[in-house]
Amino acid sequence: MKLHQPRVYLSPKLCRECGRRSTVFSEGGMRCLHCEAEREAWRTKARKRREEREQEKPPIGGLKPT
Repeated sequence: MKLHQPRVYLSPKLCRECGRRSTVFSEGGMRCLHCEAEREAWRTKARKRREEREQEKPPIGGLKPT
């Protein structure tokens, strides 16, 4: 998932998540880009973990005797 076009302000505003003062915010204008990148990293890590877990699962119905 790609980060959207950031919103740039002329005067610094506070990030609603971490409280930092920044002029560049995510598309919605709520989080600074640092918080947005952090959230994206967590999403990526969770997606990889989920994919690994799905690969480890045996097929539904168990193993068929041959």
